Amino acid sequence: MGAYLEIKNLQVNVEIIEGCKRVLDIDHFCVEKGETFGIVGESGAGKSILAQSILGILPYPPAIIENGTIFFQGKDLLQLNGKKMQSDIRGKKISMIFQDPMSSLNPVFRVGDQIRNVIKKHNRNMSRDELDNEVLEKLRMVKLPDVENTKNKYPNELSGGQRQRIIIAIALSCGAELLIADEPTRNLDVTIQAGVLKLLFGLKKKLGITTLFIANNINLVFIVSQKVGVLYKGKIIEMGTAQEIKNNPHHPYTLDLLGISHNENKEKVIPVKNKSLTKEWENQYTLCPYINQCPFSVDQCFQSQPPVVKVNSNHVVSCFRDFMEMERR
Repeated sequence: MGAYLEIKNLQVNVEIIEGCKRVLDIDHFCVEKGETFGIVGESGAGKSILAQSILGILPYPPAIIENGTIFFQGKDLLQLNGKKMQSDIRGKKISMIFQDPMSSLNPVFRVGDQIRNVIKKHNRNMSRDELDNEVLEKLRMVKLPDVENTKNKYPNELSGGQRQRIIIAIALSCGAELLIADEPTRNLDVTIQAGVLKLLFGLKKKLGITTLFIANNINLVFIVSQKVGVLYKGKIIEMGTAQEIKNNPHHPYTLDLLGISHNENKEKVIPVKNKSLTKEWENQYTLCPYINQCPFSVDQCFQSQPPVVKVNSNHVVSCFRDFMEMERR
């Protein structure tokens, strides 16, 4: 039996003025049922494009999926047409929490009506009273106060934290089993972040939801995730359990994310042999995406893509430095 969610050889290009640019190039990763898998990377790494690819909401054009498979419960989502994704997958089995609730909520409709419309879309036989009860239940589920009054409010009448709770209620209103959380607390202050995360992962435990948690804060990802994939320029360059990545990071970019000085890892340093790099190198899909910033780059980095090295059974990294160390053993 395969993984709950498994992505293989996913390549996404975007059409720009200069031509076609590869923005996502993922060899393989999988998420097991019931776990939280964290994807971490800076802005522009391809995190949201990955989420949109899974949900089937990439804008075509300019985005084009060149290759790959996204298996969910044994079905390749990329082989389903838009109508099938809309009726069978999106909202019903996979939902997404976006980072900006104000752009996700319609400002001219009351929040209760917005929840009701989503529920009605997938449960057309429900009566008006049943729908009203479901709306109130969803508002209670996300722990909003005075639900009778809250359902009649417009988005601008709610705080940022309350709006994000409405988005969570909408995402879970049709019984979704896989929740994609795309930086769900990015625009909230620290105290509100903590409350939303506590709610989100309390619901995960209660409802048995599988979660793909996307963020640019690696320490936040460590707190909520069992497994972590580090994404840089569209490629997962390091992956493992949260504990492994936190305590034993290998890729130079992961060290940078964690704020670890490279000088503290002198025993692992391989001298730089070629640092002459132009924009042409940066656009090569077959090379390490980090070569222009890496203090450890070697000749092989400028010739081919680094192999995936197995650090241990719970940890892999794509780096020639680790490959060469393994060869020397």
